[in-house]
Amino acid sequence: MQLENPIIHNLENGPLSTLKQIKNSYFLRDCFDWASHEYKQSTIEEKIEAIKYITEKYETNTLDLAMGLMMYSKESGNTTIQASDMVFALSEILDYTIKSD
Repeated sequence: MQLENPIIHNLENGPLSTLKQIKNSYFLRDCFDWASHEYKQSTIEEKIEAIKYITEKYETNTLDLAMGLMMYSKESGNTTIQASDMVFALSEILDYTIKSD
């Protein structure tokens, strides 16, 4: 029995219903903020599945999602996500994807 992806579960059961709302929140820290506590709460497989789900559902791409999160963090004045942390996260995802093939 496969457990439900917690990132997708939170998205489907939370208040975020549009791409703009998703990008204008800290929701995607699970996938893109390597230094955050949220990032460490999900597996690489769950991150990839969630990114795929969001990009297909909202007809967008990974760069759009990552940049939306980075811009939101900068504009909100709360926790600013460092570009290097995002690069680490994306590199980890890419490395896993390459090794899986």
